Amino acid sequence: MRITNKRSDLLLWLLPLIVAIVYSKTFVGFGRIWWNDTEYSHGFLILPVAIYIAWMQRCRLRGLPPRPEIFVGGCVLGASCILLWAGRAGGFLLAEGISFLLLVPGIVIFLWGRTHLKILALPICYLQFMVPWTEEFIDRIHWPFQILSANIGVFFMKVLGLTVYLNGQLIEIPGMVLDVARECSGVAFLTSVIALGIPLVYFTQKSWPRAIIVILSGVVITLLTNGLRVALVGCMTYRYGIGLSHGPFHIFQGWFVAQVGFAALLLINWRVTRVPSFSGDTLSNKAGRTNSGPVSGEWTSSPSWVLLIVVLATLSVGGIYLHFFSEPVPVPLRESLSGFPSEVGDWKGAPSFWIRGDRYFPGIDQETTRTFIDRSGNKVHAYIGYYESQRQGKSLINYKANPLREGGNAIPVGFGPGGPDRVFHSYPLVGSERFEVVCWYHLAAGELSGRYETKIRSITNAMINRRNNGAVILLAKPLREEKTDRNRISSELVSLGSSILPALRTSLP
Repeated sequence: MRITNKRSDLLLWLLPLIVAIVYSKTFVGFGRIWWNDTEYSHGFLILPVAIYIAWMQRCRLRGLPPRPEIFVGGCVLGASCILLWAGRAGGFLLAEGISFLLLVPGIVIFLWGRTHLKILALPICYLQFMVPWTEEFIDRIHWPFQILSANIGVFFMKVLGLTVYLNGQLIEIPGMVLDVARECSGVAFLTSVIALGIPLVYFTQKSWPRAIIVILSGVVITLLTNGLRVALVGCMTYRYGIGLSHGPFHIFQGWFVAQVGFAALLLINWRVTRVPSFSGDTLSNKAGRTNSGPVSGEWTSSPSWVLLIVVLATLSVGGIYLHFFSEPVPVPLRESLSGFPSEVGDWKGAPSFWIRGDRYFPGIDQETTRTFIDRSGNKVHAYIGYYESQRQGKSLINYKANPLREGGNAIPVGFGPGGPDRVFHSYPLVGSERFEVVCWYHLAAGELSGRYETKIRSITNAMINRRNNGAVILLAKPLREEKTDRNRISSELVSLGSSILPALRTSLP
């Protein structure tokens, strides 16, 4: 094979190396999520699979001359660099991930053009499965899938002759109530089944309709299996008590659902491939063929070495700036949280351990955990955590804190002057106890309740002032019975929230 532009081909080897160095912190952050969050455990496989699919297109790419679109590609690359800067400055991993998803097509358009981008569309789009950008959407679909799993589980339990009653996601059996929690919705398994199913059908199926049938069948079977898992937990609890619904046996059941989903996907895929088809080639072979007959040995797709130098220089300068000059400056507290008052208004408090702050807010710089009791004996827990600066792995808004927002929404509140106008109101399970929780965030820009609003304000402040310090305030009341009005905050939470505001203004910068 004759190389037509040795300088370009030599510089091309540097491109993935520079990208890997610039985004090294981003991929470390992704690795933590893939390792700890079952919804994204497939992430380790996405990049190698995408690279392999792209490599299979080399025959089509080999004979195509580059037609770079400098303006469009430059705009996409510029947006990618700004997002990376914003994410790195504000400790917002999602922005860094979206930056990477824009960087790859931006490079392709800038160096080669849209024709190359169309050929590489599948592997580039497939990269999105490695980035948790669908977190907001997934959070919204957990609830309906919890209901669906509960309904399937109750159906199987009734078929087995058990006395059972369904109330939303709560399964009532004699003597106890089982809660089909967020983690039991089956959404985590669905995401993995789809992510792994796409390359499977791409390499084995002969048409996209067949491929879609295989993936949808795997999704349906996974949902049914998850419902069967719920039924199994209910039956074991019904017969042998609550002990078997937690611990290693419960973890094994979740693992079993995932394996059944993958096995069903493989089995259905194998069966569909046995059905006769007019086309003798798989989707991957069709994509790898050229439409113009045999390809010559000449490689004509080497981009301009000048454009390559522009891309490499931009990434190198941007990487140096991000590494040395974009890190936010820490902002200490005015007063240590260890000296937070033990008496505020009508409430008297003492240190407690009702919540592990490091579980939900890793790397928190300072925190205090208190339990307050008023004159009437009402008990409310409080947690205050403070980051002097946020960065990757140390952030107010992170996936580990998602369970605290389970089944919640932002509603107005009347804490008084200097307090938040709205707080996030939810009913999470902390440890083994259900709480009514109100939560808000304190930034230099004010008191906020929304996750993305808080992130955007933190990022803006970090990019302009190199400051992204912030605090999280949680107030939690033990929930003794099911609350009917979820749009109204308990008076005890409002009372304590109003009482601690002066102390918060004294401590927080």
